[in-house]
Amino acid sequence: TIMANNFNWVAANTLDGVLWEEGTLTSPSLITQIGTLTIGDSNTKFLDTQLNNTGTIVENHLSNRDLIFQDEVVLNNSGNYELQRGEIRKASNSIATFNNSGTLRKTTTRTGLIGVTFNNTGTVNVERGILTLAGGGETDGGTFNISLGETLNFSNSHTLKNGTQINGDGNLQITGGIVDLQLAGGTAIADTVELTIGGGTFEVDGNWTLPNKVNWNGGTLKSPGIITSSDTLTIGDSDTKFLDTQLNNTGTIVEN
Repeated sequence: TIMANNFNWVAANTLDGVLWEEGTLTSPSLITQIGTLTIGDSNTKFLDTQLNNTGTIVENHLSNRDLIFQDEVVLNNSGNYELQRGEIRKASNSIATFNNSGTLRKTTTRTGLIGVTFNNTGTVNVERGILTLAGGGETDGGTFNISLGETLNFSNSHTLKNGTQINGDGNLQITGGIVDLQLAGGTAIADTVELTIGGGTFEVDGNWTLPNKVNWNGGTLKSPGIITSSDTLTIGDSDTKFLDTQLNNTGTIVEN
């Protein structure tokens, strides 16, 4: 069922854009999107089929307007997905997945949220605003680039492994779940990234040196190895914190 939309179909299951304003996109077989599809800001929309994007998708929703993935829906992005603002969520009691092997961009000052399982083997660029990953998932060798003054927020469990890189001068926030940094394969968070632990558990699987600027406002810092703070660690006063590792300080710790 497709309502009030301007779609350009070049084959039975091949979509070449153009505009999705409302309603449900459904099919008994997968749909491939090869052009530029704009997901407009008028109404909540429902995806009820596997959607493979090899072109460009631009999502721009008003507040309280979502893209809802129905049960077992998968979106595979091997092209470009630009999340200007809005939320991607799953229907109640459903399983839904966003697999990114291409490029996901957060491009406006408005908040963007992905509330389905997010698996990343490609590139995520947080160019403007806040991108919250709230549905769990893993990054397997992918890359996150966070621009100065912008924020990538993990509010649910996420595994970073096999050479995953988090780069830039922006803010990396841990606010919920277990964020598991697996160092094998060169997985790294750049020293220039500002790390804020505000909730949940930040777990590192070996010896590791914190980035240059770390704010610890809540949650748990955990490792079977040794965590070293060689620059500035600020322990804020928001919530109780739990240290579950050996912490060696060679820099400055400020507790307030």
